[in-house]
Amino acid sequence: MKKIYSLGSYSFSLLFFAFIKLTNASESLGEYSIVFDAGSSKTRAYLYQSSVDKVTQIAVSKDSKALSSFISNVDSTGNEVILPLIKELRSKISNEDNNIEVNVLGTAGMRKLTDEQQSAIYNNVRQSIIQAGYKPGQIRTITGWEEGVFAWVHINQLAEKLGTDNTLGIIEMGGASTQITFDTKDSRLAGTHPIKLKGKIYYLWSESLLGFGANSVRSAMNKINLQQTCYPLGYEKSLGFNFNSCDQAYDKVIHNDNIAYSKLKQTAEISALKKTNFIGLSALNYTLDFFDNQKPGKEKLKKSLIDNCKSYDDIKILLERDSRKDYHEPQFKCSNGTFVYNLLYDYLKLDNGTLQGVKKYNNTDVRWTAGYTLLSTQTAKK
Repeated sequence: MKKIYSLGSYSFSLLFFAFIKLTNASESLGEYSIVFDAGSSKTRAYLYQSSVDKVTQIAVSKDSKALSSFISNVDSTGNEVILPLIKELRSKISNEDNNIEVNVLGTAGMRKLTDEQQSAIYNNVRQSIIQAGYKPGQIRTITGWEEGVFAWVHINQLAEKLGTDNTLGIIEMGGASTQITFDTKDSRLAGTHPIKLKGKIYYLWSESLLGFGANSVRSAMNKINLQQTCYPLGYEKSLGFNFNSCDQAYDKVIHNDNIAYSKLKQTAEISALKKTNFIGLSALNYTLDFFDNQKPGKEKLKKSLIDNCKSYDDIKILLERDSRKDYHEPQFKCSNGTFVYNLLYDYLKLDNGTLQGVKKYNNTDVRWTAGYTLLSTQTAKK
């Protein structure tokens, strides 16, 4: 029988969270904490105020450099990235006490470093936090499955589905990895992570496909001869976008990564996958939204890619029609869209309409950092 560790009114397997109270202020005022999301391409910090069963985002910092980029300049990490962002967030609250816990959590970018490289960076970060008069909380690299579970907790809290049998799954595509998390409803399935929320135990499947993030998988695809068919005509040396050829290029990349491919196949074979409604986050959402496929179907998404990727001018026209669309690196939208199709329908074989891309849920950004903070708070209140 799988062991479940209690976290107050919440329980979570295999994790222990430390959370330090801010002051002796009344419970209704809550506690402040800062959580750094040290990602593969940038570092961002969030200021949260938390009470019994609620986490409120007070402020978010500007973006700074990725911690993983400091492997040759470790001594500058804290002063150049961490302290300026703490100072920025600290200015958002009037409380004069610096007894705010600062958590720095690395994700896919940090996972690619050696243990020694990670330790060197985190040691500098910890010393910088202490010297600035703040309390260091967890300073480490979280696993991919933890990242997925934290985001799962937050989306289901926002959807008010915690404690029910009808939770949402998530597929979050970052730059270096993709996380897939959902409730298997199967206590016997090996590899699940039991988590107890509002009296109900969920047996979560949470896999991180390292190397299958939008940027990483595209970089690998670019090394394959077929890569020139993944970009619209008019972009560099493109031969013109060809959906089938580009889809085959991504097939080769996926099959060449034995570890991630094995995880992907294993995930696709879980029966609960086909019975779950999913939320698509981050690069997955931006890509679907760009092609007006927030709730995609297999043929619908394919048609949108073919129709809109004939030339680079077509991509520019999409942006001109709707300034709300994500304009970051428009030259990669067609290749990213093909990988999204490949992942969702060639491998996961999702049914039409069972995934919806979102940036916000109930007008709130979905953040794994918020799920982490909620679980941390519940531990402290045990």
